[in-house]
Amino acid sequence: MTIEANQNTVENAIKFLAGKCDFASSNDSVGFSKTDVDFGHSLSRSIDRYGKLSAGQHEAVVKTKNNGATRNGMIHKYRKQLEAAGFDVELLLDSRPAQPVESAQITSKRPSIVIDASYRRETDKALLIAHDGHEVWLPKSAISYRQGRSGLLVITIPGWLAASKNIAA
Repeated sequence: MTIEANQNTVENAIKFLAGKCDFASSNDSVGFSKTDVDFGHSLSRSIDRYGKLSAGQHEAVVKTKNNGATRNGMIHKYRKQLEAAGFDVELLLDSRPAQPVESAQITSKRPSIVIDASYRRETDKALLIAHDGHEVWLPKSAISYRQGRSGLLVITIPGWLAASKNIAA
């Protein structure tokens, strides 16, 4: 995923991590950890629905408070992954919640795509498929799929997820 300067937002950082996540089915330091996977993907779904995080969600991602002491949040925890992808983590840590935007400005509303792919394996929350010569994990909560006539799966994938996983129709 290529990040441009105007895309250096907390929301895009969460979408990036969710797009790389295999739902902690392996200890590969990619995407969210086992302790953050549910919360991270719920944040991603919130971004899909509303185009931004709420002020409280933003605060939880940037930093958390524990008995009055401020600790680093998810952005700091996933700093290495985010920096490797081109995010300016210091800018993210200093950011403020996004202001409301008109729905036409929300870039996560790309059209869905439909692909044929080979089934590899699955967990309760994710599906591993093979498509165009590479394997990729897809969150079941974000896709729909069925068995096709050719024995392949027919999968409908939201545009933002297809883009983050480098999947083309």
